[in-house]
Amino acid sequence: MKLLFLLLFISLFSCSPDFEMTGNLPCDCNKILESGMYNVKIFENIFVKDLKYLEINKKLTIAIQENYEWFIEFSENNGKPLPYNEKFGVSESEYYDYIDNSYNNLELEETGEAKIEIINEDNIVNFKGYDNLEFMDNVEINLNDSTIFMVENTLSFERYIIVDSTNNIFKSKWKGYNWKFSEGVSMENITTLDYNMKYYSITIGYLEEDKKTFMIIEGKQIENGATIVDFNAPMILEKI
Repeated sequence: MKLLFLLLFISLFSCSPDFEMTGNLPCDCNKILESGMYNVKIFENIFVKDLKYLEINKKLTIAIQENYEWFIEFSENNGKPLPYNEKFGVSESEYYDYIDNSYNNLELEETGEAKIEIINEDNIVNFKGYDNLEFMDNVEINLNDSTIFMVENTLSFERYIIVDSTNNIFKSKWKGYNWKFSEGVSMENITTLDYNMKYYSITIGYLEEDKKTFMIIEGKQIENGATIVDFNAPMILEKI
């Protein structure tokens, strides 16, 4: 099942086996995004093995769309995973069964290979993509002011993330950093036919179980009701 957004999963094998994320953004990112050329394995799809969870996900998606503003406020005021609420459109048992098992029903499928170069100088990280990865040329990470420039937009640093459970798509505990940019993302806006919106998110982190770095890049852009950007491509990198 294809996601709506780009999911970019990068595994860099340059960190020492005992490396740990420290919570110091420049220090950590300089370590896990070292300069060099990398071979890339590309993954385009995420499959749900149990159709029961796909149906619950559909109900949740519809409920969130119908109660979007409430959902944003509810998400900001509660931890992850979110507690149950009747506005989710499913029963309490269905919801917690979905939370407990959804990540165990996801798989990535490898579809190709490419190359990418990382240029890390003076706390500025740039990318040079080849084959299907040219879009990465438009991504620049500025570790001096904790911003990311992507597709003519500046993503602001959001938060340091600590995931203590292996119940996630990577099947590993991890720590990482998240940046976001959004414009025109509101329920009132998306109910019009010619609406405009932009949403970009980048998470960079380190998998504790596998000792690998990952990057999640999500992007969706709509102009006059037409989708012009829609990213969805997990990848794994290995330094050459």
